[in-house]
Amino acid sequence: MELVVFYSFAALVFFSAIFILFTKNVIYAAFTLLLTFVGIAGIYVFLMADVVAVTQVMVYVGGILILLIFGVMFTNKLQNGKILTSHQYPLIAGLLGVGVFVLLISLIFKTDFQSLAWIQEITHQTHKNNHPASTIEPIGLQLMTHQVLALEVVGVLLLLALVGTALIAGRKV
Repeated sequence: MELVVFYSFAALVFFSAIFILFTKNVIYAAFTLLLTFVGIAGIYVFLMADVVAVTQVMVYVGGILILLIFGVMFTNKLQNGKILTSHQYPLIAGLLGVGVFVLLISLIFKTDFQSLAWIQEITHQTHKNNHPASTIEPIGLQLMTHQVLALEVVGVLLLLALVGTALIAGRKV
């Protein structure tokens, strides 16, 4: 059953990415990107990378994709028509895509995943506890103990960027 769900997520990512590649309507591509991001988050869950899956949904789906859709829809409203893409160099893009795909597949087959220490640790914890180990607790403990200063500095920098953006936007309005 798990294999069927995993391959369903993989098929969702593959076919939605292919649709994005071949559609000329930017709005359809932006909305289909949602399916791609959700499918990738589902694959991360199956890889026992729950933090990455939650980050994928929160950052990419909740932030970047919504911003992209608003930008496309706002631009579409200004031009009073559809925004279409053009495929200027399909042969070069296709060859580049196939080259990257072949490179990634060759790297996957050359990598010995069983020798990686973190995979052995997760596999050992899974067999010991009869359920997959969560990565959220160790990352949370690390952030709140050893990395708390860096976390606070990043928070202050983001706050300063938000205040600066509000000041710049206030002057132009």
